Amino acid sequence: MGIRLVALNDLHACVVFAPMVDIFGQLHFPFRSTMVKVLISLSVFAAAATAGSVTELPQSVTKLIDYSINPCDDFYQYACGEWHKNAVLPPDIHRIDTSSNKLDIQNEVVLMKIFSDNKTKLGKFGEFYNSCLDTATLSSLGLTPLEDSFKAIRSASTKLDLLIVAAKLAKNGIPAFVDINARAVENDWTKNTLFGIRVPVPLDSFYHTPSQWEYVEPVYKAYIASVLQLAGYTAEEVAAAVPVITRFEHTLANVDLNELGEIEAVVSPYTAFTYYQMDQKYPLLVGSWLKANGFNVREEYGGSNDWVGFKDLTYFDKTEELLKNSTLDNLRTVVEYKLIHASSKHLTPEFRKTNWNFFGKLLHGEDVEPSREKFCISETREIMDEFLGQYFVDKVWSADTAKTADKLVKALKSSFSTAIATADWLDNSTRANAQTKLSKMLHLLGGPEKPQLYPTLTLDSKSYLNNRWKVSQVKIDMNLKLNGQPVDRHKFDNAPHEATAFYRPHENKIMLPAGILQKPFFDAQFDAAQNFGAIGMVIGHEITHGFDNTGRYYDGDGKLKQWWSSASSASFNTKAQCIRDQYDNFVVKSEVTDTVLGKVSGETSLGENIADNGGLKSSFRAYREYLKEFPSQYTEEAGDKLFYLSYAQAWCSKNTDDQILDKFWRMHTLERYRVTGALQNNAEFARAFQCPTDSYLNPSKKCLLWE
Repeated sequence: MGIRLVALNDLHACVVFAPMVDIFGQLHFPFRSTMVKVLISLSVFAAAATAGSVTELPQSVTKLIDYSINPCDDFYQYACGEWHKNAVLPPDIHRIDTSSNKLDIQNEVVLMKIFSDNKTKLGKFGEFYNSCLDTATLSSLGLTPLEDSFKAIRSASTKLDLLIVAAKLAKNGIPAFVDINARAVENDWTKNTLFGIRVPVPLDSFYHTPSQWEYVEPVYKAYIASVLQLAGYTAEEVAAAVPVITRFEHTLANVDLNELGEIEAVVSPYTAFTYYQMDQKYPLLVGSWLKANGFNVREEYGGSNDWVGFKDLTYFDKTEELLKNSTLDNLRTVVEYKLIHASSKHLTPEFRKTNWNFFGKLLHGEDVEPSREKFCISETREIMDEFLGQYFVDKVWSADTAKTADKLVKALKSSFSTAIATADWLDNSTRANAQTKLSKMLHLLGGPEKPQLYPTLTLDSKSYLNNRWKVSQVKIDMNLKLNGQPVDRHKFDNAPHEATAFYRPHENKIMLPAGILQKPFFDAQFDAAQNFGAIGMVIGHEITHGFDNTGRYYDGDGKLKQWWSSASSASFNTKAQCIRDQYDNFVVKSEVTDTVLGKVSGETSLGENIADNGGLKSSFRAYREYLKEFPSQYTEEAGDKLFYLSYAQAWCSKNTDDQILDKFWRMHTLERYRVTGALQNNAEFARAFQCPTDSYLNPSKKCLLWE
């Protein structure tokens, strides 16, 4: 096994994090005193030459540029224009880009090599993958995998009995009406506690928007009818069931939180009840789940761990009321549809085709259904993540990569420390608290040191759906066993092969999987400007999340705590409002027809936009500090341009209209506007490209928060 995690104060395989002020006090000292060479081999400098022109930058960068565009008018198009002209959307996907898609393809190649190199010792993930490929068995089994579940649903004589069945099915990965898992919570971050969240309906965002629902309603109803018919419903039964299902989902969506509501709920008051209290208050919604999972709801005063925490009680109040007011027959129809819909991609080819026709072709604009091999690789990556992860890390991760990435993260932390120190809108007490939080921020790299391989799990290469259910059951059981146990902040709880990065506010940690610490985001042979512009900005982005409009409410220990003075908080809100208003003004157009599709939601995307702005500035500062010790082969002008080009080119993308429309309801702004928004607020960018004052990319009014 290769190194999976890197210590913050050494390079042993296990992470040892000591959040002590003296260790992290270095972050407040001049950067040069702690800087180390992390990005380019010294041999590069032996042949150093000046390159003041963009055309002398690496060919991998210049070939994407559209030189007919003025960079001060539209830098995204300037940086990505030539790529965009030549990029072709494959018929089976709804977006392509220069980073995540490329990484996904690279990572998929690695995973395929893992399969080919281990044909005789694939173990559990091989059994899972082979069972997915075996469409002949899936066709012969038909609905057999669902028969026992159908019997349980249809034999339930009360609503409580039915909802207990639904809660048991939830352990198989079939969505119920509430999801409860063990995790760190704000009132006691040291131990895991059960925490309840809502379960979204399939077309969550469409139900929230009348115009979107009007567009999708007839075809969604046709999809429901199709899968019910495949499941053996008669025409009369289908006609009766479809309106019951859509009315129930629509009602549930209306008491549900939209994406903005979810963001606000992160910092809403935390409420906890004992199991007994939960059973009394929400007998159908939560009591059924507790009983299905063997929790004691009879004792009024249970043990110290007998609690369930919640944030959005409105959802639970109204959903309990909805369940009470629904008839047993209608609830039975809804639960049965949940089972059929959740299983539709994993039954016969006819079921999967029906699912794709609606969700892939109609909603996401795909023209061709993904091959079975591609589908099964995706399934195996998602479901068997830790099994695959151990092989993946061994293939792509090394001690050198770990060491380099660790130093890069530390450089970005030091840079953000400077942003805190120089923020004149912070008072001294808030500034000190912010520095303390930053010093306690943990970073984990690569993947789990000891992946959870579930030794008791047994799979059958002839039973694909049952295999999915088994894995889900084992994962949920393992999670519930954490209830009352200490929180392990050093646990890397994301798949190593995913091309993404994370910040966990309730644990104050960032995670960078091996899957993203590769080209095009990161390479030890890249020029420093390229690494800082691409992966450096990503790291800075995740660090800034600890100080965005939701992350700022958590302290260095992950507690939901007020550590801001009233004056500093008011200043933050004023500055955040500027960013919110700025992004609200972005008009989004089709990339195919140039038709106006809508506007960016500055409110929904605020946290991500704050992180983009702060991350870009922190990364540029870190890059400049790095150059003080390790001069570049390029002139200052060319190096700065390479930094910003590398930043923008990491986000080049091409999207179907359906994908763009879907982005309106998400926390991440479409890539074009992410890049544009951050650059409009960036004086260093305007200087590097000599953008005139009040040009589009250099407005006089800039939104300045974390500088």
